[in-house]
Amino acid sequence: MAKNNLITLDGIINPNKIEKANAELVAGLSQGKLANEKVLYRGIERQVWYFENNKFWWGNFSEIDYYWNVFGLGEIESLAKFNEVCNVNYFKGGKESNHAGLFAKDNKGNTYLVHDGKFRNGLLPVKENEFISNIVDVRINGELYKYFLVANLSSNSLHKDISLFITGVANFKGVGQ
Repeated sequence: MAKNNLITLDGIINPNKIEKANAELVAGLSQGKLANEKVLYRGIERQVWYFENNKFWWGNFSEIDYYWNVFGLGEIESLAKFNEVCNVNYFKGGKESNHAGLFAKDNKGNTYLVHDGKFRNGLLPVKENEFISNIVDVRINGELYKYFLVANLSSNSLHKDISLFITGVANFKGVGQ
């Protein structure tokens, strides 16, 4: 069950700050075990990382106008099947409606990865009462938007928090396990 969080975050829409936040995410997640096999996705072999303690895998790729992050659950042996659970993609130039992910900062300078809850596979958007992630308000150009909190990038529980988010998405969608 989602909980409303009492904090308001500021959306990061400056391209240089997005690049810096993406580098922070990559640094935090590149500590996983590099998978022995690459996976084929969209006609390109992609390298992924596996997190044995939290049983999830992740890939981060720079596309022309956005950063592509794909997440899945399961044992490393299942990577060949490439059962993705969700994407948390974000536009390189700020907030853009086709990408559900966004970076945001709190007033202490912590950077968060957030998701708008709109999974693009034909399902309706996630409603607040259907999901386990905290909900935060994110200010973008003076307007407030509701987002699901994925993880604090500087937290010691980054991997666990992302695993919980992915598990929540998988349960909602009935996939990936």
